[in-house]
Amino acid sequence: TEVRGLISHFRAPLDHKGLIPAIKKLTNKFQRDSQILVFFQNEWKEQRLKSEHEYQIIRIIQESFNNIKKHSQARTVRLMIKTHANFNEVLIEDDGIGINNSNLESTSLGEHIGLSVMKERAQRTGGSLTIESEIGEGTQILLNFPTYNSLDQPINFMPY
Repeated sequence: TEVRGLISHFRAPLDHKGLIPAIKKLTNKFQRDSQILVFFQNEWKEQRLKSEHEYQIIRIIQESFNNIKKHSQARTVRLMIKTHANFNEVLIEDDGIGINNSNLESTSLGEHIGLSVMKERAQRTGGSLTIESEIGEGTQILLNFPTYNSLDQPINFMPY
């Protein structure tokens, strides 16, 4: 059942209405399936993204939600998408049990492979992904990626 769910999850088409409608749809499904409350903070200034970048962003959020549902024992999640002057961010925070930070650096085959894939996906957007967690304090995933101009050139990408 779990493998079928994962296959379905990764083959699911994106919403062609744009990034924010796709995130809302994903958030609603996650809340319905997990009974975990999600606070969606939308500070996104509409912009044109490459469909490949939208795809990677949605998949990062999906994997984050999957990890929260499966491992965190969280009751609430905060999902924020925000546009800054020259970069964008997606922040996903939960109030769960957290992850031991030394385990986050593990490169053992099969351990935290989803987190590694999320970092690779972030790189495909031209951005970066950081994961911070403390036992008993929940987990924070932060994706930063550049804002692009109409010529598909990044606009001086400099997150904090």
